[in-house]
Amino acid sequence: MQYLTKAVPETLKTFVQRRAMIGNVSCHLNIVNSSQYDEVHSVMKESCGKNQEQPFGDNEFGGVAEFKEYLRASIVVLFQPDSNRIANIRNTNAIGFITPSKYQRTLHPVYTENTILVVDQKSFSSTDNYADYLKALEGISKEIGYHGCIIDTFLSNQLTVNAARKLDYNITAYIPNSGRKGNRLSDAIVMFKAINRDKPLPNVDEFEDEIFPSPPEILQQKKPQLKYIPTSFQFPKGPLVTLKHLEEHHVERCAEILRESAQGQAGISKAELELVEIYLQESLTGRYGTYGIVAETDQGEIVAYDLVFPNAYSKDVNPVLADGLGVVNKKFMSREIGCAMFSLGLRIIRDLGYSALLTDVLLPHYPSQNIVRKLGLVPCGSMPNNSYLPGRGWTDGVFYYKDLTDMNISDTFLGIPPLAKL
Repeated sequence: MQYLTKAVPETLKTFVQRRAMIGNVSCHLNIVNSSQYDEVHSVMKESCGKNQEQPFGDNEFGGVAEFKEYLRASIVVLFQPDSNRIANIRNTNAIGFITPSKYQRTLHPVYTENTILVVDQKSFSSTDNYADYLKALEGISKEIGYHGCIIDTFLSNQLTVNAARKLDYNITAYIPNSGRKGNRLSDAIVMFKAINRDKPLPNVDEFEDEIFPSPPEILQQKKPQLKYIPTSFQFPKGPLVTLKHLEEHHVERCAEILRESAQGQAGISKAELELVEIYLQESLTGRYGTYGIVAETDQGEIVAYDLVFPNAYSKDVNPVLADGLGVVNKKFMSREIGCAMFSLGLRIIRDLGYSALLTDVLLPHYPSQNIVRKLGLVPCGSMPNNSYLPGRGWTDGVFYYKDLTDMNISDTFLGIPPLAKL
C-alpha cells in the first residue's frame, strides 16, 4: 500500500552530520529546502539520462509534482565539496535521499530508504566512494533514531549493490519487473541493515507525527470498471452471491468486517486499519488506483470483499505489479471461501491489466500463508519487523509473487466455473 504523506518536520532536518569524507574529499552536508525542489528534479532527470547506474526508474515518479511529493517526505542532503565555495545543486558531488520506508506496514516506519543520486559522474568509478555516501546517510538515519536502513535499487545498479555489501547490508527481497529502466522492465533488489541495535523497537501505534514521518504518497491512474461485474457467483460450501463494484453504502460495513475479522485472528495494526478504511473510501474515486469488489447475498449481507491496488513496492508510477487485500466476513469464515475470494482477486488483477501479483503476508497470519501457497504464489523474500501487531509487537513479513500472464482461470479457481470474459 501507499501511505498518506506528511512532510518531514523541520526539527528532524537539524539532526544531520555537517561533514563527511567521500574518499579523500571532504564534503559539507547541506539540507535542501522546498525552494530548491525544481532544480533537484532537473538535476535528477539529467543525471539519470546520462547513466543507467542511477537509482531511479524511467517512470518512478511520473512528473514534477510526484517527485516533489517524494522530496517533501524526505530529508534531502547535498554532498558539497569544500573546494566549491559557492554551494548549489549543480556543482554538488551527489544528492542523498533519506525517506521513511514503505517496506513497513505502518504510518510511522522506523526504517529509512536511503538513496544516492551521483551528480559528479567521476564518482561512478569507485565502489568505495559510493559506500562513503551511503555510510553518511546511514549515520544521519541513526542520529535521528531510526532502527534500520533499506537500499531498494535495480539489479543493474551493481555499484549500489556492491557498495551496500561493503557496508554489511543483506539481501532481503527480490522484486520482479519492479519498474522501467532504459525503456524496459527491470528487476529490483532490496537490501537491509539494522542500526541502533542497542535501542528497543518502539510501539509505532503510539507515535506522534513529528517523531517518524510517513512515506511519500504516489497517486495512481484510475482503472476502468470490469464489464462482467455485476455477476452471480457460487462460493464452494458457501452462499450464492452477487459480485458488485464497491459502492459508498458498502464502505462502513466493510470496515466493520475487517475490524471483526482482525479480532479473531493474529490481528492487524492500528495504522493498517486506518489505511484500509482510506482505501475503501478512495476505491470510489480511484484516487490510488484502488479497485473494490464485494460479494453480497440477496439479503444484502456482505460475505467478503477484495481490494486491488497498484503495488507500492514497484519503482514505477504505473506498475505492472499489483497488490491486494481479501477480507471474509467472520460469520462466513472458511478455508474454501478464503481461497475462492483470493482466486477472484487474481482474476480481477489480471483483467485490470496487471501482469503479476506481489504481496506480503505477516508470519502470524497462518491461514493467509496457507492460501497463497495453495494458489501457487512463491516466496521471493522477507522483511524483518514488517508490521506492528497489537498484543504481539513487531513481526516479520514474507513476500509472495505470482506471474499472471499465463494464468489458467479454471485451474486457478480450483474447480469454480470461470466468470464471463471481457
